[in-house]
Amino acid sequence: MRIPLNISTELDLTNTPGLPPLAFIDNEPFLVELQGALELPGQPNPDEGLDQYLAEVNVGKLDTTDPSKPVLQVAHHRLEGRLVTLSEPYAILRTTRPESSSAGDAEAGGGEKESPLMDIIGVIKKKMVFAKRPEPIITLSSEADIPES
Repeated sequence: MRIPLNISTELDLTNTPGLPPLAFIDNEPFLVELQGALELPGQPNPDEGLDQYLAEVNVGKLDTTDPSKPVLQVAHHRLEGRLVTLSEPYAILRTTRPESSSAGDAEAGGGEKESPLMDIIGVIKKKMVFAKRPEPIITLSSEADIPES
């Protein structure tokens, strides 16, 4: 089976529901690779499914002010990362099913199924790797800073 690929000239992620969040630096998408396990709060609702649960989870804050040294803050931990060029780039694909005017014929078994349409909407060439052990972030409470009179 052949699936036709259309190449988009611009990275358009506005009309892509269900796309996992990506990290961007200067409109270039990056993969984010974490070493170790990530413990998420609560349990997924079996009625919603795992995809819906993960879509609502906020992992942390990604700081890319220095693009060569990204920093990820997860709760009270700080992770320093590095940029790595992928050996082979990954394509970001958007799959759509063509709307068939003869849907009744296909359901009856008289017609062939149309193959999905795929658009290449981006290319990932680099990834952010967070492989070091996390550093704890310790902050003083405001009560400890108040001098007693």
